[in-house]
Amino acid sequence: MDEIWGELAVPDAASAPPAGVCHLWPIPVAARTSWISDWISDEERAQADRFLAEHARRTFLTSRSAQREVAARYLGVRPDAVPIDRTCRRCGGPHGRPTVPGPIDLSVSHTREWVVLAVVGAGRVGVDLEHEATARDLDSLIGTLTAAERAEFAEVPPPDQVGWFLRRWTRKEAAVKLTGHGLAVRFDALDTRGALAIADGVAPDWPTEDIHLTDVRAGGGLVVALATTVPLRSVLLSGLSARS
Repeated sequence: MDEIWGELAVPDAASAPPAGVCHLWPIPVAARTSWISDWISDEERAQADRFLAEHARRTFLTSRSAQREVAARYLGVRPDAVPIDRTCRRCGGPHGRPTVPGPIDLSVSHTREWVVLAVVGAGRVGVDLEHEATARDLDSLIGTLTAAERAEFAEVPPPDQVGWFLRRWTRKEAAVKLTGHGLAVRFDALDTRGALAIADGVAPDWPTEDIHLTDVRAGGGLVVALATTVPLRSVLLSGLSARS
């Protein structure tokens, strides 16, 4: 794990991150799901069983278990006592950003191999994690850029285009995860070249508050971005015990 994320710390239990600090928890997707504990609900197990691909099932179970385990550390309760609400604030469906009661806000993203959770104690947070292999067909994705981003992209040398694009894409995804809009917005109206996400006609109910953007360094072809309503002064890479 060190060669991808560097050294991981374990934050103090039952203590929310201070304002301006984000705890980022990278968790490897379980090679086996036998470690998944009793705090996974029967409903979640049934959801997992509906996945046709085994890797998707493992990712889902890893994510749901990790969300409760991480949240429990901050709330000072057992993981099976953490209520996680996923009600969409826009339509009322069960697919919204996860929220928990108490002093923290969290966001989650994943690739085939990793789940990451971002936690803040002040304001709101969104996180996105992508692998470079997901952006090989750039021609089909250029339409998600603003006009100014497309002009900048045209000047990027071909060997650097995948990395450049994923920096903008992960920032857009992180921003819409923070707001709860998801993909129901115009990415081509959301400019993420600078320190703030600049929205121009993205959605009629887009928030007026600033959304601050932060890139996180990772190896192994991973690209990570954070969006927060409170500007970050530091990101603490945090670790759970390894799973097998």
